[in-house]
Amino acid sequence: MFFNYRARDEKGVCSSGEIEAADEDSAIKQLQSTGLVVIFIENTLVACRACGKDISREAVACPNCGCPQKEEVAVPGEIICPNSNCGYRGEPKKEPRGSTLVGCFLCLFFLLPGIIYFLFKSGYRYVCPKCGLQLKSDN
Repeated sequence: MFFNYRARDEKGVCSSGEIEAADEDSAIKQLQSTGLVVIFIENTLVACRACGKDISREAVACPNCGCPQKEEVAVPGEIICPNSNCGYRGEPKKEPRGSTLVGCFLCLFFLLPGIIYFLFKSGYRYVCPKCGLQLKSDN
């Protein structure tokens, strides 16, 4: 196994690098035998979340099974489309829920249905611009 480390010598000079050892304890002992005081040490390999194989800590996806290793977090105002075939990430498309023209027509000729139409169709719905999936709706 390989380990990344950060250490300092007797003079206080810091150094960092990578060392090969059977486990973390033996890596620390190897570094201490050279006169270094270990500040930080971590394994460069981690187990895949799905298949358990050793992969790089920096890997985005497992080369063995393809499972994504890091959770995607949306920035406020952005979406990550839940459609597995789409995968869009970005601003959602904002569409009005009702037509102003239809509402005005109903108010002009039929007052009560026009008011009811505006009450129930006011607001916006947010859809994925890539696949058209409705994500949420304002009321």
